Amino acid sequence: RRYSINEEGRYCMGITLDPLQSDYAELIDKTYYKGPQLHGLEYLTFEEAMDFEHQCEKKKLVHTIWTLKTPFIVAICNCDVLSCVAFQFKKENLSVLFRAEYVAIIDTEKCVGCRACLEQCHFDALHYNELPGKVVIDATRCYGCGLCRAVCPNDAIQLVDRRKHITAKDLW
Repeated sequence: RRYSINEEGRYCMGITLDPLQSDYAELIDKTYYKGPQLHGLEYLTFEEAMDFEHQCEKKKLVHTIWTLKTPFIVAICNCDVLSCVAFQFKKENLSVLFRAEYVAIIDTEKCVGCRACLEQCHFDALHYNELPGKVVIDATRCYGCGLCRAVCPNDAIQLVDRRKHITAKDLW
């Protein structure tokens, strides 16, 4: 956010482990062993980190995962369309924002058509269908971020394994 809209805030989490205790030690430039400047950083417990992520979902922020060498996750960034550099690149058809291993589905028995989820989706994957009075999800547009699920008052939206979804299994 500082780069794109010059705004400070609490949006991203660095995730680390001791490089000397991992298989990645040989890949890391030895000058980094002194570590980054840690002044002003806060440390979160797992429970605090999960609460932080849930609060980000309520603010319509999409979790993006940053890796050095997959599967080594170094950060979770919480973005919105206006300030996220990855979203800006996506608009220019540059592939830096990839879909999650999940895709959202609707339980039509639980969906009451309240439309609370519609405004959450940054990918235009949710639509209201007048005839049954329910929300439908276009799996070809869904990135699996789960923001729609976070606001559904009836728990009608679930995330399922993308690899098992007939329409979305090959869309990454």
